[in-house]
Amino acid sequence: MKGKLKKIFIFITIIILLIQDTPVLYAKEKDFPIVNSEYYLMMNLTNHSVEFEKGQNEKIYPASMTKIMTCLLVIENTRHFDKQITISSKDLKGLDEERSSRAGFVVGEKITVEDGLHGALLASGGDAARAIARHMAGSEKEFVNLMNKKAAFLGMNDTHFTNPIGLHDINHYTTLHDMAILFEYAMNDDKFKEIVSCPEYHVLSNMHDDLGFLNSMYYIMDHHDIDHRYMIGQKSGYTPEAGLCLSSMEEKDGQKYLLITAKADKEKNEVGNFEDAQTLYQYVFKKNKKKILIQEGEIIGNVTIGLLVKDTLSIKAIEDIFISTGDQTKIQWHFQSDEIPLFLTKGKQIGKVIGECDGKQVFEKIIYTERLIISKELIIIGSMLILMIICIGVYYRREGNHEKRSIKKNK
Repeated sequence: MKGKLKKIFIFITIIILLIQDTPVLYAKEKDFPIVNSEYYLMMNLTNHSVEFEKGQNEKIYPASMTKIMTCLLVIENTRHFDKQITISSKDLKGLDEERSSRAGFVVGEKITVEDGLHGALLASGGDAARAIARHMAGSEKEFVNLMNKKAAFLGMNDTHFTNPIGLHDINHYTTLHDMAILFEYAMNDDKFKEIVSCPEYHVLSNMHDDLGFLNSMYYIMDHHDIDHRYMIGQKSGYTPEAGLCLSSMEEKDGQKYLLITAKADKEKNEVGNFEDAQTLYQYVFKKNKKKILIQEGEIIGNVTIGLLVKDTLSIKAIEDIFISTGDQTKIQWHFQSDEIPLFLTKGKQIGKVIGECDGKQVFEKIIYTERLIISKELIIIGSMLILMIICIGVYYRREGNHEKRSIKKNK
């Protein structure tokens, strides 16, 4: 009997341990798609919520996604992007041995900072990344110090850099969560966004008549029929240890999402990271699909303004109002107005639009005034006060004139 109880105890203990070690997927639905990447994080940038994730705080190697930080730092610390840099042997050292991607620059080549940024982000060139890092900070070592300071400043608490390229190093690591912080911050920089969304770029130098860089967002995804119509920026990466990874952003119908993926097996699918982007963006846009609830210029409803003399005003939408419907198609809406006193200044709440589906509220949008609203009652009161002031003024002026005439007569 004791032996049976012992076996049952051991069995239960094993089950508990297995359950504890099972990774939990955030908000995974029944129809969640199969993906190539081991880890992924989808952020809704409208409200900065996590749509779904797996392993967002797991330690990963960023590979060439490192160049997001490299180029961001250079952009933020550069005034003149046409300033020249001369490629040195230090910029190319060890790249072939590490099988690092290169932009194609050679020793002695004179390029601009602009050339280097495009070479690092579009061609993912280690030569370009090193050159612009060395130019900015004086040495690669000093530049890495600046990278780590910037990471700390941004709140990337689980990130540490050892080089500006993304070469594998056990002390060169990050998380999906930290990469999301970095990529969103970088995409808010107009120069960075311009470069990562640029289809192609050509370098003219003392060594090259026409050295061209193609954006993988276009040539790789187009070649493999991967939809990127709504993608507004991306940076991919790969090392055997990191697997295929990708930082990207898409925008459609007023919705903007950020996706970080990591550890897709290149041997199984050489474009697994890009295919995952297509799959997961299509999934989230379908899940949160939007439709126009109220069109620009449409009358939303009426509001009553005034205390004693009531006046009714029609409220019009100054822009389209969208709603995330998901699978809900029959949404009814109504306008709920607030009580308005004598006037409202611009930017004050005037009411709210409430959407309902099957008797349940699924949407609420506060409506604000776009200009000063004054009631007829206040206009009447104001006019009467002005008239009263005028009358009083006329009266005292007449009295004053009468008094002057009386004094003259007495004289």
